[in-house]
Amino acid sequence: MDERTFYRHLRVNHAQFDYITEVLRQQGLDREQQDTEIPLKQVSLFLWYLANQNSFRELSDTFDVSQSSAHRCVVEVLQTLCTMVPTFINWFTECEKLSVSAAFRAMCGIENIIGAIDGCHIKLQRPPIRGGDYLNRKGYYSIVLQGIVDSRGKFRDIFVGAPGKCY
Repeated sequence: MDERTFYRHLRVNHAQFDYITEVLRQQGLDREQQDTEIPLKQVSLFLWYLANQNSFRELSDTFDVSQSSAHRCVVEVLQTLCTMVPTFINWFTECEKLSVSAAFRAMCGIENIIGAIDGCHIKLQRPPIRGGDYLNRKGYYSIVLQGIVDSRGKFRDIFVGAPGKCY
């Protein structure tokens, strides 16, 4: 598959895909399978799920697996990634605070900034319990994602999960 099509389907390029696959393999994603294609298929299915608005039925057709296997794959990759969050997303050391603050000062001329914060709504179906709490001001059900990035755009903190009504 050419690079442009690959990126359109998975929202990562081949090099990023290879990196993600290797990191997940090192974390034991393929611990129970000897087949080297398993992690590739799992990562492909997971990234496709994130990049597209497909149902598990559509995922199962696309990747020639059962719906339950598609769901299990998404959950397994996500759980593996969640254990790795502190490796990739962490708050600043004192030294980093100084260098990031200097970079923000050079970028926008404002002193003492170490992060830029923003949030967005992640759309979901109405939860059966306290569903009204998730109806946001835009008229759909969601949870809130909040992120803080440094001067290079690297995430330094992420919070997901507040009901959409909160933001």
